[in-house]
Amino acid sequence: MMPGKADFISLKDQLGNKYHKQKRHLVTTLTETYKCFLEDNPTATSLIGKSKFSSLRPRWVLLSSQMPQNVCGCKYHNNIVLLLESLHRRYPTVVPLYSKTNFTAHCVCDVNNEKCMSNNCSTCCDGKLFEKRFKKSVPEDKEFSWYQWEDTDGFVQKVKKQNSSYDAFDELALQLPKFFWHSYIKDKQVASYKHTKSISNGETSEECLLQMDFAENFTCIWQDEIQSAHWKQRQVTVYTVMITYRNEKLSYVITSDNLSHDKNAVAAFTSIMLDIITETLPTVKKICIWTDGPSSQYKNKYIFTLLAKLQEHHAVQLNWNFFATSHGKGPNDGIGGNVKRIVHRLIMARAAVVYDAQTFTEAVKSSKSQINILSLTDADILQRCHELEVHSPWTGLQTFPGTISTHYVRPLENGSVELKFYTSDPESRKVKAKYIGEKRSVTDKENRNHSKERDRESRVWNCNKCGWGYGDKGDPKLAEDWIMCQVCKLWLHESCGETYGILGDGDQLTCSGCL
Repeated sequence: MMPGKADFISLKDQLGNKYHKQKRHLVTTLTETYKCFLEDNPTATSLIGKSKFSSLRPRWVLLSSQMPQNVCGCKYHNNIVLLLESLHRRYPTVVPLYSKTNFTAHCVCDVNNEKCMSNNCSTCCDGKLFEKRFKKSVPEDKEFSWYQWEDTDGFVQKVKKQNSSYDAFDELALQLPKFFWHSYIKDKQVASYKHTKSISNGETSEECLLQMDFAENFTCIWQDEIQSAHWKQRQVTVYTVMITYRNEKLSYVITSDNLSHDKNAVAAFTSIMLDIITETLPTVKKICIWTDGPSSQYKNKYIFTLLAKLQEHHAVQLNWNFFATSHGKGPNDGIGGNVKRIVHRLIMARAAVVYDAQTFTEAVKSSKSQINILSLTDADILQRCHELEVHSPWTGLQTFPGTISTHYVRPLENGSVELKFYTSDPESRKVKAKYIGEKRSVTDKENRNHSKERDRESRVWNCNKCGWGYGDKGDPKLAEDWIMCQVCKLWLHESCGETYGILGDGDQLTCSGCL
């Protein structure tokens, strides 16, 4: 589904009334889509031919050839795809284009096995199958080029690489452990999201799905705009919410002139939505929150601690789930695009003048849209945070070790939280909130010898490389995140993990001793 305000098709119902549908784009060709249709409906072969199938395509579902610029892609996936595309052009009969079945399945024993996908399988770890299946099957090409997304001079850009084809294979092999684990997390979180949605849609369900996201800020424009106004424009925060419960979907948008998108805004917006759910859906006893995982907004120590406050304040069970890095697209993108399109159309028709969050909200309400919308001021946000009493537990709070690897959080008693690498992970870590000046003593699942037994005894949390204890005042890396090695279950500063192991944003660490 396209998220833009102009990404819609105008249609008419049976009574001649106009309505709009957000555009969708096929990601496969019509021929490929037709083949998928026949695989799902084998008896339809004699009933619906390809021409008839093509003619039944809804007007708002556009062809893949009509797809506009694709943005907000995943760096991990895109870099693998770019490498495989270049290698496929050179070795078309050996190296396939990327797909889970054509490529990943040839590099690991089992794409559904956590040990294989986390580089802990003795048979396929460290690219053993990849090297045997691909690199050793082709001759080296001394003149070879490919593209990669890289951070260069403060900008992320597509950089052209030139070297031998074997160097491209080595680059691919280096990225695979990180990529496979990222893909595994993505698939696990997608499956958990679908499972949560299915449970929430049950006729007698007491569990609700709450999906939230910050849309791109709306830039206030004017019809008949003077020249000087064009170069200095205000923006409005657009916060999108989708509630799913018992086959009912409720769309909400919160607007604000506060452009911070920080912990205070998230706390206030989330609390407001929990109020709405508990008031309009009184049978809900458990709310599963799903968002993407930017550390500046959701995946941080403040939100982890906030959950307990929200659970107590609203008297409802809560857990917070994060999609894999760069894989958080969903219905909220359509909600944001829809309200911005509505307001843009009214401005262009001279039916509304929008210069702040309140006038944006009034414009949407005047359109009779089914999307519920409300506006919060800076004072409203601060007042809500004061009611939640969040500033006291946030003062001096230190980062929870393993934050960037976490995709599931549930509040426990006494300031502790349950953290998981993915929502359905059978193993979890119980971590207590830690403040500057305190000594860290926790119960941790640790296994230096890779055995299944876990050391449940309390111990001081020290970095496995530099030796500093978590929370030590003299630690030069006191402000850094900590991360756990997925194999030996020992903790390291994030920078130590980057230096002494394989570490990526949103992914697990494998320290040098376990590589």
